[in-house]
Amino acid sequence: MRYWRLAVTVPPESRLEIEGTFPYARQMGFNIHRAGDTGVLGSLVDENLRPNDGAANPFRPGAPRLDRNRSYRAVIARSDGGLAEADTIIAAEANNPLPLRILFRIYLPDRGRPGGGVPLPRAFLVNSAGARTLVAGGESCPRHGDVDPTQPVGAT
Repeated sequence: MRYWRLAVTVPPESRLEIEGTFPYARQMGFNIHRAGDTGVLGSLVDENLRPNDGAANPFRPGAPRLDRNRSYRAVIARSDGGLAEADTIIAAEANNPLPLRILFRIYLPDRGRPGGGVPLPRAFLVNSAGARTLVAGGESCPRHGDVDPTQPVGAT
């Protein structure tokens, strides 16, 4: 099992977008916590994630498990953001920053595919004007082979 930990503060009138590739694994998902709190505010479960246009979600019943086009995008929005298309909406006071801790888990990756055989997801803060800022993921994150499976990995 692998965990990737992301600590991010979502400013007022902003949202968090996560882009990734479904791993070759038994299960994957995101748990969303308010920073400093142990309770789960929300979760994004593998079979509920929407694949990008033309992509497949291999965790859905009947979907092609080994399809190579397996990208997704998930939106985590504040309740005051007025975004109806979000995958998860977190209650937040209108003018206060929303500090979040997000745990991404890959459970039982396929044999020969450490970390699920895909790169770590990328996370973007998106403001009300649509400007995107990369806050984690991409080239600067550790490779799956460099990660101790017993130690959570923080975002770079």
